[in-house]
Amino acid sequence: MNDARSPGAQFPDDNQENDIATHALGATDAGERSAVEALAAADPAAAAELAAYRRLVEIMHYSAPPVAAPPALEATLRAALEGAPPVAAAVVAPLPRPPAPQPVPRGRSWNWLWPAVAASAAVILLLFGLNLWQMGRIATLSAENATLQAQLTDRDALIAQRSAQLTALDQQIAAQAESLDAAQAQAVDLGALLAERTQVLAATIARAGETYDMTPAQPESAAFATVGWFDAGGVGILQASDFPPLAPDMTYQLWLIKDGQRTSGGLFTVSDTGSGTLIFSPPDTLDAFDGMGITPEPAGGSSAPTAPPVVTGSLHEG
Repeated sequence: MNDARSPGAQFPDDNQENDIATHALGATDAGERSAVEALAAADPAAAAELAAYRRLVEIMHYSAPPVAAPPALEATLRAALEGAPPVAAAVVAPLPRPPAPQPVPRGRSWNWLWPAVAASAAVILLLFGLNLWQMGRIATLSAENATLQAQLTDRDALIAQRSAQLTALDQQIAAQAESLDAAQAQAVDLGALLAERTQVLAATIARAGETYDMTPAQPESAAFATVGWFDAGGVGILQASDFPPLAPDMTYQLWLIKDGQRTSGGLFTVSDTGSGTLIFSPPDTLDAFDGMGITPEPAGGSSAPTAPPVVTGSLHEG
């Protein structure tokens, strides 16, 4: 509340809140009453404070239950009054005139203290209520914190479980990678063994059967192929060298030619160095065909040549 006093106010050296509380009890003199009313008219906060104290005085006035006088009190008073001796008239000597009263500094009656005590009690009750609310709030926050801690513990356990699962999965992937590396190494070994056996087969067929050369069909091409034919088994083997490597979606196709008609003899690919091998079994003896040719075709082969031949060869002399 504003501590500035209104002009002309005559207050003791107390704070304005005590002045307003005393005025609400009706314990102020005319000057103090005028000062408080002027302050309340000029300051809305002071007016609100005065209204609050007036409500408190009204509540306290009706808070104490009325007490009836003892039944024998009236009879006792009447008997005392009737039995009292008459008072004789007496000459009373004039009393000396008392000295003029000295001006006594104005002070406040002690009656103003009990509103302050009541206000202090209200404040204490308010603080007690606030403390109870604060304790309840602390208990609630403690319970919420315990719940959050339990949730964090569960989350950490779940993260640890997922980490263990990921570790096991990584170990499985590493084991599969090792197996794949071993399979690839085995495939390389098998490829080398197959190439070696193919070379042996080709050499065997070349010694025991017939061989036919296929020369480049395009100018400045170094491609070359040899076909060995083992008539007793009806098996032929083709060895290509210096063929142009193809894209992954392309392959080489052998064609057997008879009366202008071409029959597929099989598909093969070549290495980065242009080498490749094909073992084939035609539907008829090789002598029944007129010639041979090799063309690049889409992966999976074609029903008829779709590109110029890389090499060609005749199966008949002349």
